[in-house]
Amino acid sequence: MEQARERLKTQTVEVSAVVVLWVLLFEVNRWLFAYFESSPFANWVFLPAALRVVAVLLLGWRGALGLFLGAFFTNYPHLGHNMLESLVLAALSASSPLVGVLVARRLLRIQSDLAGLSIKDLLYVAAICATLSAVAHNAYFHQTSADHRWAASFLPMLIGDLIGTLLFLYAASAVERRIKRRPF
Repeated sequence: MEQARERLKTQTVEVSAVVVLWVLLFEVNRWLFAYFESSPFANWVFLPAALRVVAVLLLGWRGALGLFLGAFFTNYPHLGHNMLESLVLAALSASSPLVGVLVARRLLRIQSDLAGLSIKDLLYVAAICATLSAVAHNAYFHQTSADHRWAASFLPMLIGDLIGTLLFLYAASAVERRIKRRPF
């Protein structure tokens, strides 16, 4: 019984951390890269895309749940408090990386513990997730909006996810190198 409580507590902390990180990255992205926004749902640089990949790779369904909640919290106020659309877009934000990671694990034979995952593998996973996300979001926008133009939204969304992921990974790598060089 005590183990179950501890496991639930750990899972709650993991999900909550992903929610907080999503909201923070989303707001930082809005602040830093507002100029690159091509529409309310597509940006040529989207830092939270990296969290999609990392959260699902490391935490699986808990990462996806955190992404869902974080995306809902950031979408809901910007969509005029439209509950249904916010839920659908949050579900697309969370399910795309979940499916992408499952596909990548099968294609690239990535182990569940991420042992042996190279930067190249991580970039492939990011590309699969970015593609699925852009396709899923644009298919939804196409179905719900008579004037949706794939070309105006798909490419910025795809490239924005890839650039955001690369920037995030580069920054994380630079921080890691800095920490390793620093004597304690």
